[in-house]
Amino acid sequence: ATDHVNPLVHVSTGLTVTAASLSKLVVTAGPATVTAGDPHDYTVTAEDAFGNTITDYAGTVSITASGAADLPTPATLPSGQGVFSVTLKTAGGQTVAATDTVLTSANHNVTVTHAAPLSLSILPTDASIQAGASEVYTVTGQDTYGNTWDATSTTDFSVGAGATCTDNSCTSTTVGGYTVTATDHVNPLVHVSTGLTVTHAAPTTLSILPTDASIQAGASEVYTVT
Repeated sequence: ATDHVNPLVHVSTGLTVTAASLSKLVVTAGPATVTAGDPHDYTVTAEDAFGNTITDYAGTVSITASGAADLPTPATLPSGQGVFSVTLKTAGGQTVAATDTVLTSANHNVTVTHAAPLSLSILPTDASIQAGASEVYTVTGQDTYGNTWDATSTTDFSVGAGATCTDNSCTSTTVGGYTVTATDHVNPLVHVSTGLTVTHAAPTTLSILPTDASIQAGASEVYTVT
């Protein structure tokens, strides 16, 4: 406090502002995007309505997640703040939140991407095409947590001798049976195969044997057409 007339005349005293009553639990520090199965730390803070940390918070906090997850054991918040490791497993938009017996935090939004493929499936299976035509394949990946996705663009396609694949489209001009294999770009041990049967195309010409045959009246001639 300073005198209006003489600023050299003044006096001071201390003022300590403490946190108000508990108002909310706040989840922060977790990444916005994670891979299924990878653990990440999330910070939970007990705060008053003004964002001040409640350092003497004595509650026990539990972590919840909207999808399948490995969640930590409920724990207290030393000095009003604690770190919890969470492993999310379900791909897609998920949420992480903190709760005690009274409060539940706002959701912390997380995008979970699928883990590496554990297996592949292919469609169609055992297709049949005419010579010169093509079959277009779609591959679905599945990780160890059951997440599935279109893995066609991350798959290499191959086929046996006499046929070819361009990206996910396979063809042959030679009649026969072939095996089409789709293999993960990163891990060649992850693959799937299916059969492809190539039949003859529509005829463009016909030939007949015998030609210009001669028989006696009442006899018959047997012909073969190719």
